[in-house]
Amino acid sequence: MSIFFLRPKKIIDFPPVSPGGGIEKNQKKRYKKDMSDKNDLLLQKISEKAAETAEAIRSFKDPEMLVKAVKTVKKQIPFRFRRYAAAYLLFNAACGESAGTANKSHSPEKSAPTTDGFVNLFVGAGKIHGITPGQLSRHFGKILDIPLTKIATVRILPAFSFIEIEKSEAERAISEVNNTVLNNKKLTVSTARKNKSAPEKPKN
Repeated sequence: MSIFFLRPKKIIDFPPVSPGGGIEKNQKKRYKKDMSDKNDLLLQKISEKAAETAEAIRSFKDPEMLVKAVKTVKKQIPFRFRRYAAAYLLFNAACGESAGTANKSHSPEKSAPTTDGFVNLFVGAGKIHGITPGQLSRHFGKILDIPLTKIATVRILPAFSFIEIEKSEAERAISEVNNTVLNNKKLTVSTARKNKSAPEKPKN
């Protein structure tokens, strides 16, 4: 069976219809302009995501794993479709950000509500560095020599993570885990701030 790949078209929804079944001229013009602005914003987001991805690839610390990932992609996706696959993934990532909903919590600007008695810490490493919740928890536990019961929620996002640690251990975690290495990635650890433009800088 042949597979035909259609060239993607502009993202556009059906315009609103007036009660009489038609579309008013001015309403249609406004709709087209709104959709054009949304498309431009989305394309800008895709461009930003592409640049972030390129930078992440250049700084990736495990080239062997990256080569294995490339081989997996080659097996699953035909050559002529690979650029579309990359564009599709970037499109989905950009759509999530432009929607401005759940992905707001995926930014260091805002973190999820913290468990009582714990402090939420920002960690400058994520999925692209091969980090898993278990690895991060064990890393903190080993460096600080504390039981895992002193660590609550761990969230691993594409480029960074959040880890909740008992308040009594938070300051020590920032000073002792910051600049340590996990999966060949040097970690940056700081207090995750709510409704701020960036996480607090780690203390020296």
